[in-house]
Amino acid sequence: MARYAEAEKRTRNLIRSAKRNKEKKLSREKHKNSKPFFDYIRRKTKARTLVGPLKTEKGRNVTDPEQVAKMINKFFVSVFTREDTQNIPEPRRKNIRSKLKKCWVSAETVRAKIKELRPSSAPGSDGITPKILKNCVAEISSVLAMIYHKSLLTGEVPEEWRQANIVPIFKKGSKAKPGNYRPVLLTSICCKVIEKILRDKIVGHLKANNLISMAQHGFVKNRSCTTNLLEYLQEVMKRLDNGKSMDVVYLDFAKAFDKVLIARLLKKVENMGVEGAVLGWVKSWLTDRKQRVQVDGARSSWRQVLSGVPQGSVLGPVLFVIFINDLEEEVRAGKGLKMFADDTKVGQDVSEPGGTQELQETLDKLWKWVSDWGMAFNVEKCHVVHFGIRNPHHKYSMNGRELEESEIEKDWGVLISNDAKPVKHIKKAAQTANAVLNQLLKTFHYRDRNVFDRLYIQYVRPHLEFASQAWSPWNLTDRVPGECTKESGQISLGTERINI
Repeated sequence: MARYAEAEKRTRNLIRSAKRNKEKKLSREKHKNSKPFFDYIRRKTKARTLVGPLKTEKGRNVTDPEQVAKMINKFFVSVFTREDTQNIPEPRRKNIRSKLKKCWVSAETVRAKIKELRPSSAPGSDGITPKILKNCVAEISSVLAMIYHKSLLTGEVPEEWRQANIVPIFKKGSKAKPGNYRPVLLTSICCKVIEKILRDKIVGHLKANNLISMAQHGFVKNRSCTTNLLEYLQEVMKRLDNGKSMDVVYLDFAKAFDKVLIARLLKKVENMGVEGAVLGWVKSWLTDRKQRVQVDGARSSWRQVLSGVPQGSVLGPVLFVIFINDLEEEVRAGKGLKMFADDTKVGQDVSEPGGTQELQETLDKLWKWVSDWGMAFNVEKCHVVHFGIRNPHHKYSMNGRELEESEIEKDWGVLISNDAKPVKHIKKAAQTANAVLNQLLKTFHYRDRNVFDRLYIQYVRPHLEFASQAWSPWNLTDRVPGECTKESGQISLGTERINI
């Protein structure tokens, strides 16, 4: 028994030593090639989330990967909308100084876009990886430029570019329900290169003509979720500082990207001054798309995509911004409306008579807009936050259904309380950062100060600093100090100090 215990101890020490030596080697070589170092971290810190088993409507468990993929794809397809092309509303006309009709593609541009690709990106259904394109960039850039030019000239998009493999990612809730998985689309890398070129052209055109709404902060250069929060909280704090009250409704679109109707989207794209060959290419790219789900190497059959813009694409987010761009103008919400892609909130000063009625009228206009353009709200997920001590706590409704009140809302990762104080968010950020720090300490046996300095900056500090300009604490009790000092060989987060 004693010999067994001694052998077990010796084996345990050898395993610990081997892990320490591996981590030491990775940390020393990270400056030459950091990929193995961060791959090791991801394997250690991320748990692999399996898909399924799923349950059928009759309660039967489904574990076969092919059947699981089939069931999930069936659900993903069910959210699409068949469009009524006979009654398409007319978008409000824009004042456009110049139009975008053609797009010239040079070999130099193709070469530059290929170099921007991430080598680790997954390929689409054609199986062509970014690594192949990057390794052969000198030989294929001219050929691809000719293919892209021909495609743009004729408006024909190859079938492989309109196909997407879907990897389902578990969100929350029960793993047995297909609706609790998020679709991540893997599209053709070759197509993404031309999408990058077209995106730059379209965004440049929109910017030159000043067509993007100032309320939109998503996928727009020099705007972000931080600028969205700063502008929004400025409006709230300005009223609270003057002793006024404000009501804010957080809106939730139902499957926003998947429900975009193609003919209506193209109408809005054309209304933005995008015409000719460019519009023809976009139309061909959005039409007759197909998708299939892959789970553990098994794949479902191809299913037709009836609506929506591809979420895993480069061009899709820009097209969505164009589709939703006129929302502020149509409802005439002024500074009270803030958008980040499909995340939208609308507010109104309710201190004066008529304020609550004006906000209700805005909600009615929003409902009419989504009805006209084929979108939908998750009314049960749309919440009202009442700011101000003297707030009348008026009840609001959408489509005849009363909206729920909320004391705190998660706005792009930042907890916004109805007292406008950042206390709850600070507490949550500190708890998350401490959890990540403890996980790193359990993961690494070789506690080199330089390594932990880098780990702290990359994995811990973002939880403490994300959008901190919007929630920076003004009370000493809310400030959470965090540092990693090489001199003392310690990490401190809040009141906790850990030797490394």
